[in-house]
Amino acid sequence: MNVNQNGSGMKEQNLTEPAAFDRLFVLLDPSSKDGEDGAALALTLMGEDGHMQLAVAMSGPEAWALDAFAESEAISTKEAAGIYLDQAAARLGGNRVDTTTIEGIDLANELVHAAEEADAGVVVLPAILAARVMASKQ
Repeated sequence: MNVNQNGSGMKEQNLTEPAAFDRLFVLLDPSSKDGEDGAALALTLMGEDGHMQLAVAMSGPEAWALDAFAESEAISTKEAAGIYLDQAAARLGGNRVDTTTIEGIDLANELVHAAEEADAGVVVLPAILAARVMASKQ
């Protein structure tokens, strides 16, 4: 980003270059066809030396898809989450991408805790999950 002084002393920003972030935390929604869109966006925001942590919640409506997959494959939901996250990471190129699961019923608090543990400067999540997280805090 370039910052220039104009004649009035105000700073102007050239926003033609996207911001680059070092640590991003991305919550995915395996129950939605658009559930990985946030990861694709985060990839464009990730700096050259950046790192991304992908996560899925193990409770709530978005976890039902993991439950269904686990049942169909006769594996645990935790194993299903691991397979989903590994596949999502591979679709992003796999480089500089780690995965984790978010346990517990208080998604908002667990999300904050997981993002802090990942030392993330940016948290990206699908709008439907953002709405659920915000609604749980009202």
